[in-house]
Amino acid sequence: MKQITQTMLRGKIELLNELTGNPSNRFEMVDGKYRSQIGNHYLSMQNGGYALYRIVNEGGGINDIFSRGHGTKRELYEMICAYISGIESTQGVTA
Repeated sequence: MKQITQTMLRGKIELLNELTGNPSNRFEMVDGKYRSQIGNHYLSMQNGGYALYRIVNEGGGINDIFSRGHGTKRELYEMICAYISGIESTQGVTA
């Protein structure tokens, strides 16, 4: 079984942001200050685990997309792939 890397996770998250029309960067510079990009999905890493978060307001509030906390890279990768497949099926796109 192929090892899942952070690069692979970030690639899937980049695709997810593209498919959903959300910003690819977590922050943007506005008037010399950083502002959170609402809608951006990003990789959260904590205590050796991984989760998919989405920014929900300019203050940087987040939502744990899968509401499961941090798990293994493989678990997260498989969930992101399924999430993307669901989005593509509603958009009539096939990978």
